[in-house]
Amino acid sequence: MAQVFALDKYLTEGTVYQTPKRVVYVIKQIGTDSTGLGHLKIEETDMGDINATVAPLHMTTSNTLGPLDLGDLYYVIPPEVKFSWEGDSGSHCRIIGDIILLGIGEGTPGELLNRFNAQQNQKVKTYTSSIALSTDEAWKADEEREVFSLTPLTTERVKFDGFIGVKVAGGTVNPGDFAVTFYLNNKPLELDVASGLGYGVDVTSMPLPPSDSAGWFGFNLQNFPIEVPGDQTLSIRVRNISGSDLSPASGSAWSVSLNAVGKYQRS
Repeated sequence: MAQVFALDKYLTEGTVYQTPKRVVYVIKQIGTDSTGLGHLKIEETDMGDINATVAPLHMTTSNTLGPLDLGDLYYVIPPEVKFSWEGDSGSHCRIIGDIILLGIGEGTPGELLNRFNAQQNQKVKTYTSSIALSTDEAWKADEEREVFSLTPLTTERVKFDGFIGVKVAGGTVNPGDFAVTFYLNNKPLELDVASGLGYGVDVTSMPLPPSDSAGWFGFNLQNFPIEVPGDQTLSIRVRNISGSDLSPASGSAWSVSLNAVGKYQRS
């Protein structure tokens, strides 16, 4: 009869590991200290990219997200399978979940084998993008700039139903200055329901990352998922909604960074 133990281990970039005989890892949460995108590699398959912004090793006052919950797209490592972390040099990956010690003669449960076989085509991925204006360039009133665009291939589909954060830097940003807008095939995913409010989510409501100073809770699309089928285009834009031109700090430039967590599927 199988026994279950707690899994909470750190992997070091550049080291190859292997599960023992009769041992299955079920990874339910994952985190890293890699600033750039990195991924867990199981056998020769790359799992979804993460970084320290959306999936830090720990929840702290400077990033309250903590390790990323993989939900129903958890990762499975069967017995005697090699795995590693590929990220920034010297970085680490934290894997959290279950260690299953199988009984003598017992095989990996069917639902876990099914997930293992599917995880190369169904994974949680982090999407990042950024733009920058010229030094001392004002952001014109009501001007909208695209920060992120995604057009999946015909056989792909991406569902955004988790964290998304946007940071506008280069000057003072107050509530009511900038809003984040979503478009699918150039059609806004929001109704203009009140005069003077316009489209979009205020950028200060989408801290990147959530923190003690920016706000403890990040913006989440769980209740308002955006699905992007193959050959369709999602565009995420930032608009100056202040009613006047906004100048950056002297000698600086406005910049926008975006990190979004999506569920990737390939048929």
